[in-house]
Amino acid sequence: MLCAVLTFEQKESLIGKYYNPASIFNPIQDFYDNWVIFDAEFLTTAPEFKWVNQLPRIEYKPKINNPL
Repeated sequence: MLCAVLTFEQKESLIGKYYNPASIFNPIQDFYDNWVIFDAEFLTTAPEFKWVNQLPRIEYKPKINNPL
């Protein structure tokens, strides 16, 4: 699964913003601590967020959470 990579500043600018009327951006960290968003988010057609369509893509590797 591909995801788009964000800088910390880009991540901060997207948190809580709507990319369509019913959905907000939800950046998460991958295995390598990259901030990423997924296809529904990076394929947005919202004019103010068209720049996310140009972000570099990488294969997503989930972060492993160790149980307490």
